[in-house]
Order: sequence, then C-alpha cells, then structure tokens
Amino acid sequence: MSILINRRRIMQASFAIAVATLATPVVNASAQTAGEVRVLTYGGQLGKYVIEAYAKPFEAETGIKVIPVTQDFEFAQLELMQKTNSVTIDVGPMSQGAALQAAEKGYLEKIDYSTFRKEDIEGLVPNVKQDFGVGFFFYTYNLVYNTKKYPADKARPTNWAEFWDTEKFPGVRYLVSGQYGSEGPWEEALLADGV
Repeated sequence: MSILINRRRIMQASFAIAVATLATPVVNASAQTAGEVRVLTYGGQLGKYVIEAYAKPFEAETGIKVIPVTQDFEFAQLELMQKTNSVTIDVGPMSQGAALQAAEKGYLEKIDYSTFRKEDIEGLVPNVKQDFGVGFFFYTYNLVYNTKKYPADKARPTNWAEFWDTEKFPGVRYLVSGQYGSEGPWEEALLADGV
C-alpha cells in the first residue's frame, strides 16, 4: 500500500484511532459530550496544521464535531485531570516518553485496533501503531552549521563526535535539553561516543 496515495486516509485513520486514547480508567470520565470530541491540537501554526490535516477531515467523514483545544499541555496536567476526575480533553499529543509514563500509570486507554477498517490500519507506518497511541508526525535532529563561520575552505563538523568538540569547532550548540526525559540529545551523545 502506497503511503503517498493513501495519505489522507492514513491521517484520518491515525486521528480516529488517537481519539480513543485518553481516558480515566478508574472512573471512566470523559471530556466529550455525545457527538463531539475535545482534541488538544497544539497552539500557533502547528495547531492550525493539525486542525486542517486531521480534525477537519475526521469531522467531515464521521460527523463527529471536533472541538480543538489550542494550548500547551504537559504530563502534570494529565495527571491532575486524572486525580481530580476533571478531564478536559479526550485526545492529545504527547511525546513517546510521556505516553509511556501515562500508560504505565493507567492514564491512557488501550486502543482496540479491531474496531477500525483494515485498510486504514494497514495504511499506518508499522512503528507508529502503539498500544496506547498513534504517532502522527516524524521528525529528526540534524547536524547543521553556519556556512559563514565554517566556509567550504575550513574544517566543518561532519559527525556527532565533532559536534560535541567545542575546542575544534567553537560556537553555540542548540539541542532540546532533555529536561522532560525523552527528547534530549541522548542518541546524538551516544553516537558521538561510538555506540
């Protein structure tokens, strides 16, 4: 099955599957009323893209009203919703690390993939289909440098070991800090160390 040919169906399927993921198992509370779903979509331009690419096609196909919630969201907020039985969203984005933590604490509902069309499930890239969520975008960290500081006639960093070498290649580095436990420069540091 070609991902390019079925891009819209894949996005709709992953959004539909994701809609079922947030729940409070202890009391089975939900933010939604009949016929609608409250979806955390991020804010700013990314939130607008999520609404256009996922929410609107899902709404058009299913007739279920999507209420976009465009705000920042952290694991602590999900935990507070669970503990106070005050669920304000039905589905939302999380990092893989946060999702694993939330699933471990029983904050997420396991997805029953048997309730979705076979062609939609087959259209998902295999590693995005998880027990408690569906990955909906890919990203990568890339090693880049300022070509004015490192022109073609000068040595340039070409691997992660050189990226970390501030004596040979002085200057500012920018990576996600890792303060939340999953999006840190762990892989880049391990690659630099020869792992």
